[in-house]
Amino acid sequence: MEKIVKKRLLDAIFYMAILIEVMIVILDKSAYIIQYESYWFRLTFALFVIKACFNKYTPKQWIGFLGAGVIAVISYKVTGRNEMLRIIALIAACKDMEPKRLLKTIFWTTLAGCIVLVVLSLTGIMGTVAITSEFRVDVVQTRYCFGMGHPNAFHCMVWALMTLGCYIYRDKLKLWHYLVLFAGNIIVFIFTDSRTAVLVTALVIILFAIAYRFRTLADSKWVYIGGIIMIIASVFGTIILCESLEYSTLVQKINEKLSLRILAVEIAENAMPTEWVAFGLHENTGYFDMGIARLFYWYGWIPALSYVVMNIHLVIVAYKKKDAALAILVTTFMIYTVIEAHLISDYLLRNYLFVLYGLALTVSHEEKDRKPEYYLWDIRYLKKRVKA
Repeated sequence: MEKIVKKRLLDAIFYMAILIEVMIVILDKSAYIIQYESYWFRLTFALFVIKACFNKYTPKQWIGFLGAGVIAVISYKVTGRNEMLRIIALIAACKDMEPKRLLKTIFWTTLAGCIVLVVLSLTGIMGTVAITSEFRVDVVQTRYCFGMGHPNAFHCMVWALMTLGCYIYRDKLKLWHYLVLFAGNIIVFIFTDSRTAVLVTALVIILFAIAYRFRTLADSKWVYIGGIIMIIASVFGTIILCESLEYSTLVQKINEKLSLRILAVEIAENAMPTEWVAFGLHENTGYFDMGIARLFYWYGWIPALSYVVMNIHLVIVAYKKKDAALAILVTTFMIYTVIEAHLISDYLLRNYLFVLYGLALTVSHEEKDRKPEYYLWDIRYLKKRVKA
């Protein structure tokens, strides 16, 4: 009975932090200005740490957390950004959480929050329905944002929710569901005219539909090798695009088609790949669309490469589980991040990969495969295991 009460209390603490993080994501997309944002971040960090302190981990997991923690502390001291510390706490806190329940909670609360923003804008209570501006060079348009500040932000949330929804309900969705989602994506595009989001969302839906239609693909190692190649190519593609912008006519034309989304050299002195350093710089605070470039620019190449390795590890986990849907989600997230920075932000639950990685990293194995696990205060036993 005591164990049940303890488990429920820890779960409640964890879900409280998750719901606060979801709330922050929704409020950030709205016209509301979040008050005392840093204090909310500290609260969720503390709640995740409390949950993590009462979890048991294997020596290998403890070493991983400690190694990542060292990088996170250095990053915080150098850049002043605490996101990596918060991410580690979130990943560690995911231990022993029921995956489907957790992912469904994030999905449905985020969806509900987005619907509220749309309704508030349409009723004139809060937020703008549409914006008329020069979104592209010499082209004035009226595009719809439905209370989310920018048309791209609205379509980006559609992409994020469709992707997570396809992953959660992959065993229940039929081909006609994917057709409906594809049509919905096109309808949203009519209102937002967000070319990047519509193309990536279409890609996600098509890949999930293919995985559904040809289920044997999940057994092919080439699916996962292809995913890892695309993740690595996304990083190198970012570098090539940024470095080629000044002198390549082709890249400049691509940039115009993408509404100047490719990193402009004048955005910040240290934003170009040749200026990236190991742990970023405190003054590197500029905002621009290219997510992977922002990742290296904000945090430096050591934390950024840690994120890339996390993505690759998730694809390897997907291969071991024969979960093609997970590989699709991770790979398309990385592809989208080349030209959209939605996932690279202060708000943890913009990026579902952290939760998926936490669930994958700390999953409980079958009893016969279970390795010894220890609490934080059992460190003396951990030292003995490492020496052994």
